[in-house]
Amino acid sequence: MSASKRYRNKHGVSTWLVTWTGAGRESNWEGKIAAVLSPRLSSERVKEIVAVLYSTSVHPLADQIQWAKQPSSNPYKAQYGRLNGIPWEGEIFCGGNPMLEARLVDELRIEDGRKPVWQERPRPKIPALHTT
Repeated sequence: MSASKRYRNKHGVSTWLVTWTGAGRESNWEGKIAAVLSPRLSSERVKEIVAVLYSTSVHPLADQIQWAKQPSSNPYKAQYGRLNGIPWEGEIFCGGNPMLEARLVDELRIEDGRKPVWQERPRPKIPALHTT
């Protein structure tokens, strides 16, 4: 089946969806899709891709060259989200304001010929850790 036929599937597809979030004067980034990635990619690979997307979209070439030469100097490393303080590989963030967010979603499709819609996956329920 061609990619365009899958794309038009009214039920959509499951995918890693990478979107921009921002606040204040940067809010024009909010909700813009930066990338659609295969759901077969590992969260570690998606983390690498998100870091590169962020760097190439927001930072000058001189910074990118410096970080390629010395990765530890990059202050904008992609990180997993957290559930009750525990790292969760189903959500990845990179940046400040604006920021990229990657997560697995279901039923990504186009409605009305141009509007992307999808179903967010529910976050797992993790009981709070109790210390005594």
